[in-house]
Amino acid sequence: MTTIQTPPANGLTAQQVADLTLTTQQVADLSRAFDLVAPQDWRGPIAAEICPEARAITAEAIAFYTAPQAHFSALPNGLLRVTAIGYRSGPAGP
Repeated sequence: MTTIQTPPANGLTAQQVADLTLTTQQVADLSRAFDLVAPQDWRGPIAAEICPEARAITAEAIAFYTAPQAHFSALPNGLLRVTAIGYRSGPAGP
């Protein structure tokens, strides 16, 4: 592993950069989770049902791919309803 002796120009330390770096597997996991809730036009609003065990990865995936925060509510059938305004209506959209 290479150690950076001086901070990069953006002011981050080498450890901060390493902490922000996702592995290929992490990106693949986020992609799979996002694909399960994404609308046909991935930039649109999100409304889906997921199992409670998928809440954390789904929240991360929505934030990673669209920027807006996901909102969850419990359903009578034990699933969670996840909604988000989507990329287009969020801070990263046009």
